[in-house]
Amino acid sequence: MNVIDLTAQLAIHRRRSRRRASDIGFIVIHHTASPKGTTPYQVHGWHLSTTHILSDGTRVRGKGMGYHAYIQADINQAFKCLPDLVIGCHSRGMNTPSIGICVSGDYQAQEPPDPVLDTLYELIKHYKTAYPAALVRGHREMRFSHTLCPGRFLHEVIVNWRKAGTI
Repeated sequence: MNVIDLTAQLAIHRRRSRRRASDIGFIVIHHTASPKGTTPYQVHGWHLSTTHILSDGTRVRGKGMGYHAYIQADINQAFKCLPDLVIGCHSRGMNTPSIGICVSGDYQAQEPPDPVLDTLYELIKHYKTAYPAALVRGHREMRFSHTLCPGRFLHEVIVNWRKAGTI
């Protein structure tokens, strides 16, 4: 699997907190709910323009790409977007213990293409090798998440992989 490393180009991650490898307990799968051609640079821009409200009411601007890995579905290309030990911003209240993988496309409305699922599976296996105790979950399964992400069809695939014991 060919993964293009964008961590230097999306270098805003240097402003983010870090963690220990032993903190990683989840691999969280997302979809963009946008066209399959959505690029990692577009997502980075969306995340930069987002304002977050902290528990004390403080407003802070987004820090850019919140996912560790991204698959652009129209070209079936995987990208590394954040170093593993940098805390992402993809699952409210659960960012410190998780790696975030996002797949472009709306998988509430359509099934993900098989080649994209193959790439996702390989990415998950890569992270499971590095963090064998990490549980693979769809975003909707995470505590504090009130979302349909990663969409009905992609979530079904993840659940089936878990039931089969392949992830």
